[in-house]
Amino acid sequence: MTRFVNGGEFSIWSSIAVGIIIALLFIAIIFFDISDFFIILLVLMITCSQILTYSIFRVNTSGIFIKTIFKEYFIPREKIDSLVCRTVKRKKGRYGTQTLYDVFIIMKDKNVFHKIDIDTGLCYKDKIDVDYLIDKFNEHLGFL
Repeated sequence: MTRFVNGGEFSIWSSIAVGIIIALLFIAIIFFDISDFFIILLVLMITCSQILTYSIFRVNTSGIFIKTIFKEYFIPREKIDSLVCRTVKRKKGRYGTQTLYDVFIIMKDKNVFHKIDIDTGLCYKDKIDVDYLIDKFNEHLGFL
């Protein structure tokens, strides 16, 4: 499954990249001609924020593999307690928020990610979509 994640544990690099680009924008405004750099950096910031949230989720009997632009994560099946649906608030637009349903991985201990609940960022507006995804994950992990 390939998807742009909406928040969660695997989208941190997009936040870092946007912060760096904003810092570069301020440097460009101070030292260079504003018009050229402003347009280039604005396009770069929008592009980076989208590209850096792209992730690939692979699920099989050994566990869950998550590959992002910068890093690949593996969550072994033995460490996963369950997958659950929870509601989360995500940014929508500049000032608004929206409530979405998200897939969370509940771990048996904190050894892998130093967390018990891992927010995947696989968000949907409809709970039926999340329940279907959880059922598919459970099927491939061999939990059903």
